[in-house]
Amino acid sequence: MHVELGDDPLVLAHARALLTSAPPGVTAYVDADLRDPAAILRAAAGTLDFTEPVALVLLGILNFIDDTDEAVAVVDQLLDAVPAGSYLALTHPTLELGGEANTEAMRFWNQRARPPITARSGAEVARFLERVELVPPGLVSCTAWRPDPAPDDAGGPAEVLAAKAALRDEIDAARPLLEAAVERAATLPHRERYLRLVHRLGSLLLDAHAQWLDEVERELDPS
Repeated sequence: MHVELGDDPLVLAHARALLTSAPPGVTAYVDADLRDPAAILRAAAGTLDFTEPVALVLLGILNFIDDTDEAVAVVDQLLDAVPAGSYLALTHPTLELGGEANTEAMRFWNQRARPPITARSGAEVARFLERVELVPPGLVSCTAWRPDPAPDDAGGPAEVLAAKAALRDEIDAARPLLEAAVERAATLPHRERYLRLVHRLGSLLLDAHAQWLDEVERELDPS
């Protein structure tokens, strides 16, 4: 059983049309705001059995709640609703990693999109995890959160190559989206401005990925 959360009306329309799975593998979509966990839990209770362990997955979403105390309270209320044996997984942007490209990408978003992103320090993110027992390696960069290599694994190069392959796949997947955005921008008023924004965003994404790759290589080969 699986429940997705969101408040995008377009996504909701597609979800209602597509999420028609049978009871053994039922998937539901909750149209709600994360800042209202009580409403989320009421809706999710129609699909999930809260007497059984639940996987609570908060990937790239807590950063849209700008007040840290409020964000911590949301996580606490969600944890209150799930039994022992449940798991919490979360990711959160930070300015402590990623270098200037990461900082610039977040600045670019916040100047042009809503809701804004709030970056948090490692200590602030750790507040979301105070009530749970961390699974090794704990709170680390996404690139470092991985199982230990097998004993016969040489260690670094294969993982760097895998990271590069994943990066290439992500860029290939993003390219048609950027091309479609360029075509769409060309039909809009003030199209030159929109075209510049689209090209700039594409450049920032590539810069951020390159910075991320550098971090992967440094983590795998500190020398």
